[in-house]
Amino acid sequence: MTPGSLPEQGSGKGEHVDERMAAADLKHTLEQLVEAGRDRNDAARAISDYQAKVTEPAPPPPVFEDLDALLNFCLRRQEYYHTLQQRQDAQRVAADAYEHAAYRLSRILPNSSRLFYTCQGNRKDLRGATFATGNKHAKIMISSSSGSGR
Repeated sequence: MTPGSLPEQGSGKGEHVDERMAAADLKHTLEQLVEAGRDRNDAARAISDYQAKVTEPAPPPPVFEDLDALLNFCLRRQEYYHTLQQRQDAQRVAADAYEHAAYRLSRILPNSSRLFYTCQGNRKDLRGATFATGNKHAKIMISSSSGSGR
């Protein structure tokens, strides 16, 4: 076990853990879970909104009338897919952060238990919102209970 880490559930090693550090780690993990969950949902919404507002470039025509037509086609296609890729990358980063925090929490929160947590982090859009977090068979579920948690 690394310094400041929390013991594995049921390991019996909790007696030697600095309780203040363990509490800080748990609070940090909960903040990461809430923030990453929001970011993941926002990124998915951004992808859907983008695909609804911006149409995918048409397939290439069999003949380009001139160089400008080819360049315009390539530019439009590049812009569309680059913007889409940025949104997908943001979603992937948020999903990875969420899974990492969920895994850490699943090792601490007993199975079939729920925890209500009021966000106290740096994000104004989440501060003060209460979230219900549950551990069902090592799978962390989170939902907004009150406040601005959507």
